[in-house]
Amino acid sequence: MTATYTSAIERLKNLPDVFTVNTLSRLMDCPKPTVLAYLSRWKTKGWVAQAGPRSGVYFNVAKNPLAAIQHRVDALLMLYPSAMLMGESVLHAAGWITQIPQALHVAVEKRPSYVQVQGVVLHPKPLRWFKTVAILKPALAKFASYGLRTLTPAWALADLLANPLAWHPDADDIDLPEGSKAQLATACAQLGCAAGVAQYDDQLSH
Repeated sequence: MTATYTSAIERLKNLPDVFTVNTLSRLMDCPKPTVLAYLSRWKTKGWVAQAGPRSGVYFNVAKNPLAAIQHRVDALLMLYPSAMLMGESVLHAAGWITQIPQALHVAVEKRPSYVQVQGVVLHPKPLRWFKTVAILKPALAKFASYGLRTLTPAWALADLLANPLAWHPDADDIDLPEGSKAQLATACAQLGCAAGVAQYDDQLSH
C-alpha cells in the first residue's frame, strides 16, 4: 500500500501543474480508460482537482496546492483558445469600477454546448463578434489582463450596454477617467448602444 501511494505521488510530481486527460494518456502511455481510473482515484484522495464538471482538465494539487488558482487561465485556454476578458472583469482591472467581480467574465466563441470552469463566467459570442474586435484594433487593450486577450475598458463597457440583459454598472459606481469620452463614444457607435451612455453623462462631462 505504501509503495503504491509513493509511486502515485512521485508520478504526479513529474506531471505538469495542469493537464488534460488526453495529455496524461500520452505522457503515461496508457489508454484513456486506465487514465480515467487513475484520475478518479487521485481525485478522491485530493491529489488532483477538476477544473470544472466534465471538463477533462485537472489541476495537479499534489505537486502544487495553488495550481487551481495559479493556472485557472491555463485551464480555461485549454478548453477555449478564443477566450477574451470582458465586462466587469475588464472594468475592475482598469480601475473603472471598485466592485470586485466574484469570477472572471470571459467571452468565448458560441458553440452547441459548454464546459464550465470553476471561477469563470462564460459569455458566448458569435464568430462575427470576435472578427469585429480583431479588425477594430482600438477594441483590444495593449496589455493582457490575467494572461488573456482583453477588451479595452471603453469597449468592455460598450459591449455591456449593447446587451439589455447584461449587468450595467450604476452611475454612482463607475469612475470614468479623463479622456474616456471619445473612446466610449467610438465603441458605442460601433456597437449601437449610444443611448445607454446617457446615464454616465455627469462622469463624462468632467
